[in-house]
Amino acid sequence: MNWKDSPPFGRRKTLIGTLNLLAARRTEPQIIVEVGTSEAYSPDGLGNAMLAFGWYAKQFDSIIHAVDVREGAIQNSAAILREYCFDTTRYVRFHRLDAFEYAAFVNNPEHDFYLPRIDLIYYDAPSEPWSWYVELYERWKGKFQTGALALFDDTEPRMPFAGKGGALIPKLLNEGWRQVPVDCEPVFPMVLLEKP
Repeated sequence: MNWKDSPPFGRRKTLIGTLNLLAARRTEPQIIVEVGTSEAYSPDGLGNAMLAFGWYAKQFDSIIHAVDVREGAIQNSAAILREYCFDTTRYVRFHRLDAFEYAAFVNNPEHDFYLPRIDLIYYDAPSEPWSWYVELYERWKGKFQTGALALFDDTEPRMPFAGKGGALIPKLLNEGWRQVPVDCEPVFPMVLLEKP
């Protein structure tokens, strides 16, 4: 996948590595879910994953669902897309909802937000304690099929996985998910897991 003309976003090594892996297993349009969306923009740092996801979705006709209870974050993320990657906005659906409320809709075949599966989940919500990610995962774990990816923002890539993935990553590893090595920037590293 050629990233040469992609918009500027930070932590490129990790995000590009993750999305290249997702592309390699594509057999149909994929579904990316972002839990917690961009609060700010910095071309070399934070708040930029949506640009990477948007660029990817445009190349492969995928759909991104970004859920966040904060109106400011939703508005800011949408503005970032319009400014730096305007031709990708049609691939993104923003949901100003609590993540648990959204998960209930995702599981309901009669709801407009129903999803048959989740190919990549990106955990980036700012709310502590991070143990709530475990409860959220339990509510939609059936959406993750073989080859599904889980990317955790701001998480140390080794035990005890300090940061946002600290509670959920050990659980996923115990369930058979495996950690996928990805290049990480030393500041605000990420962790990638794959369901076998």
